[in-house]
Amino acid sequence: MLRFALISSLFYCFSFNIHAQDRDFGISIGLTYTPTDFFVKAACNITDKRFQKSPFLALGINRTFFQQRLYPEIGFQFSYIINDQKIRLLPYAQMSIARLKITNDNAHYWLNNELGIRLEWHNKRDFGIQFGYRNLNEFWSFNKRLDKAFDFGFTTGIYMVL
Repeated sequence: MLRFALISSLFYCFSFNIHAQDRDFGISIGLTYTPTDFFVKAACNITDKRFQKSPFLALGINRTFFQQRLYPEIGFQFSYIINDQKIRLLPYAQMSIARLKITNDNAHYWLNNELGIRLEWHNKRDFGIQFGYRNLNEFWSFNKRLDKAFDFGFTTGIYMVL
């Protein structure tokens, strides 16, 4: 299971880029694994000379499509481009929030903060790997009572642009 999680952490299956006035605009759709669910993720990548900004929207596959409970995640990743060559090094910061409504009186919220580094190879097919430190804050309400838990850990992602 761990091998599958590492491989499918961030695998982009569709992408296209547009270059306009010193900026690259890209849209990508991918599959992400998290401990709470598998997510279908759509991101808009905006790259200028030194920065890459990527707002994204994701939907939990298991909970949204099979359990019929909407499980969205929205977030933003900000990366700094150290070198803009065939091999690119990008430290990044990411923040996202997810919400799962279980019943009318019970809902879960996850606030994810992540710092990490991404290494990309640009060739005919773009390939990348990223490692990050994650701070996960979980909040849930049950019968109008709010509880919380905090956790942290490391993340890894592998992706390919086809």
